[in-house]
Amino acid sequence: MSLKKDEKRDLNKELKEHFKIDFKELKRLFKDYRDGGDEIYDYGLWFSYEVEDKEGFFRWLLSWGGPSTEFRFFTNPDLTIRRIEYVFMDWYVRTDYELTGEEFKVLEEIYNELFKDSGEIKGLRL
Repeated sequence: MSLKKDEKRDLNKELKEHFKIDFKELKRLFKDYRDGGDEIYDYGLWFSYEVEDKEGFFRWLLSWGGPSTEFRFFTNPDLTIRRIEYVFMDWYVRTDYELTGEEFKVLEEIYNELFKDSGEIKGLRL
């Protein structure tokens, strides 16, 4: 996205637009997964354990480049979720959104079934 000198970006608006698209698609893919489909495994680019500002989290990178989007799963010592963030980054700017309600529940279920319970996170945590 190129901006004119006097234009200001509304990062929260951009984040909400990207989140709405990603969340809708993930709900569809997760329903399909529970019905026996495997397309959800092609969604996202990378799942890893990261540390930022001395706090660790599991990162599910959905897209990279301009812009980049990801979910961050902050866990308790028993690997249960305590917080989930959706992060939008584009050319040295970043904004994030903490999930609550249905959004939290859906992503918690995805984390549990695709990553935690499947053993995907074993060996990733430092």
